[in-house]
Amino acid sequence: MNERERFLATAHFQKADRYPFWELGIWGQTYERWLREGLTEDELIGEWFRGQPKFANLDRRDFIPLGLGLILGFERLIDEDDRYLIHRDRYGRIRKALKQGTMRGTRASMDTYIGFFVKNRRGFLEIKKHYDPYDPDRYPKNWQDLRMKRRDRDYPLYLIKKLWFRRALLES
Repeated sequence: MNERERFLATAHFQKADRYPFWELGIWGQTYERWLREGLTEDELIGEWFRGQPKFANLDRRDFIPLGLGLILGFERLIDEDDRYLIHRDRYGRIRKALKQGTMRGTRASMDTYIGFFVKNRRGFLEIKKHYDPYDPDRYPKNWQDLRMKRRDRDYPLYLIKKLWFRRALLES
């Protein structure tokens, strides 16, 4: 069974030779610890999302950068002190984040969610305006070429704007 057949069988609750084996990535703190324990940058920088053979032979998958999220997010800083920052993220959620321990774009703990943008029908109608499926900014310039190039693949294909975790590791 190839990766695509395995994924489709699993997604349709059919029999597969095994479940797909993927990794989301690693926290910045884990990355730093592995460096201290002797791994090199070259051993850690890889395609975590697409399949990283250095770590347990992860199954292959690929991505087309299609923007599925909000257009024109709501990001803004609300408050900040030495320990925390409170901000509205691109989805309109208000979050409290612990600053201490942040490494390579990841925090040492999950944020506390304080509030959400949609609280009533008016909020829903407002956020709905930010999900226009026909906005050309959602599609890469070479959209048709990407579709044709990957038509006969033997692995799953995801439609996602960017690999945020890999970007965070590289930008640190």
